[in-house]
Amino acid sequence: PVHLALRPQRHWTDQKLQVHAFCCVMAFLLLKLLERQARRAGLPVRSPRSLLRQLEAKAQDEGVADRLVEAARGSA
Repeated sequence: PVHLALRPQRHWTDQKLQVHAFCCVMAFLLLKLLERQARRAGLPVRSPRSLLRQLEAKAQDEGVADRLVEAARGSA
């Protein structure tokens, strides 16, 4: 089983602690959704870092970065 643990933080107010915990949980959920989608697509998931490398390589192969830059220039 996977557990999510929070270490002691250097935040001093309740609000900052709550925001930090919220950001950690959201990041964890996004990672798990990305892993699930990758598995559905048949990509091997060994670690978050390896998954990001695979996605970056795929984006470069398909010219995704070039299209994003062109789209950004067109909207400027």
